[in-house]
Amino acid sequence: MIARLNSPSSFLLLLQDCSSYSKKRFAQRVSFCCLLFYCVILTSSFLLIEAWT
Repeated sequence: MIARLNSPSSFLLLLQDCSSYSKKRFAQRVSFCCLLFYCVILTSSFLLIEAWT
């Protein structure tokens, strides 16, 4: 691991790996938040309809 970090090209590869991983994690988090938001809106609208009728 240390030997790999000594050469600049492999260090750049490692950086690219980390950045792509964090992008994936960020996309997963955003989609999860959107799903959660959608569920909350669905539930609240359903409750509103139930309250009105």
